[in-house]
Amino acid sequence: MENIRNVKISDLKNFLDEDGQIAQMNPEANKFARFLTEIIESASENYSMPLFFANTECVQIQNKTICNGEVEVGIYAEDNRIGWERVECEATGVISNWEGTIWDKRDYTLH
Repeated sequence: MENIRNVKISDLKNFLDEDGQIAQMNPEANKFARFLTEIIESASENYSMPLFFANTECVQIQNKTICNGEVEVGIYAEDNRIGWERVECEATGVISNWEGTIWDKRDYTLH
């Protein structure tokens, strides 16, 4: 996840309504929000792993062709941001403010 060109920085709160659901937006924004939430679910389920491939495929369109490549994901330990990279098309991004959403699948143990 070293490529820093064209990094998409996404604050998940910008995609949510007041109930914490994906807000009604244009179709492209909704599709991207669903892509982000799939990454969040995968990242939070694999929280202890430094890097892994998400349970989603790239949906980037380049030259009128869908990439359909794998998405590599990691969580930055210092601030819990999720970093992702689409391996084939080299798109990258960072997701913040995902903690505690319905897509956060970490196992919270009460003591």
